Amino acid sequence: MKKILPLIIAIGGLGLFVYLKLKEKADEKKANEEKKANEENKASSSPPIVSPATTQPPPLPPPPNGVSPSYSNWWSQNFNKNSPDSIKKFKTYVLLSSDTGTKKSEEIKSALYGLNDFGRVEVVFRDLSYQSQVASLAYWFNKKYSTDLYNFLNDELYDSEMKKIEDLIKTLPTGKTY
Repeated sequence: MKKILPLIIAIGGLGLFVYLKLKEKADEKKANEEKKANEENKASSSPPIVSPATTQPPPLPPPPNGVSPSYSNWWSQNFNKNSPDSIKKFKTYVLLSSDTGTKKSEEIKSALYGLNDFGRVEVVFRDLSYQSQVASLAYWFNKKYSTDLYNFLNDELYDSEMKKIEDLIKTLPTGKTY
C-alpha cells in the first residue's frame, strides 16, 4: 500500500488539474456568451456596426472648382491612368514628353503672367492632338509650378475664354491607343 499511495495521489492531482482547467474554459466560454448577448442588446438600440473591411469610404465632396477626379476628365491626373474597367481595353496613351510639357507650361504661364494674352494660351491648346495630352500638360504644369493648371486658368481667364478652351479640348480624341 505504501508503494501505491504516491501513485494514487499523483493520479488524483492530475485529475484535479484537468478538472480545474476544463472548468476555467467553461467559465470563459460562458462569460463570452454573456458579453455577446449584452452587445446584441446594445446593438438593437443603436445602428448596426459593420466591420471596417466591408465598409466603403464615404464619397469625397466635389472639389471647389467643380472638376471631379475621374477617368473621363482630361484635367484629372487619373485620366492617364487606366481605370479598373479599361485595363483590358487600352494599352497606352499618347502623352507629352517632359521637355514638351515643361515648355508648354512655361508658354501658358508667361502668356498669362501680367498680360493675360488669351491668344497665346489658345495656341498652346490648339497644338495638342489628344485629350490625354491635356492631362499630361496639367501634370507637367503642376510639377513645374506646384499649382493646378485648371485652377490657374480658371483664375486668370474669363469664363467665355475658359469655355473656348474646354470646347476645343472636347473635340480632340482621347489619345487611347490599342
